[in-house]
Amino acid sequence: MRVSLPVDLERLCIRGTKLFGLEFTGIDLKRDGNRYTFLEFNTSPMFAGFEIKSGFHIGEALAKHLEGA
Repeated sequence: MRVSLPVDLERLCIRGTKLFGLEFTGIDLKRDGNRYTFLEFNTSPMFAGFEIKSGFHIGEALAKHLEGA
């Protein structure tokens, strides 16, 4: 299931990624109603299980980003 985040939360995710000096990351969030809490920024996220369950090609998109495509 694809989830859209509020624009201000997307910006915080990008800001946190840059703050930690990461090119990419898996960000764990906890949602309680309209409130989100950052749990962690994973420096070596594992997406295979999420790809299988969701059908989204996360690894392919990540590879294209890292290639500069």
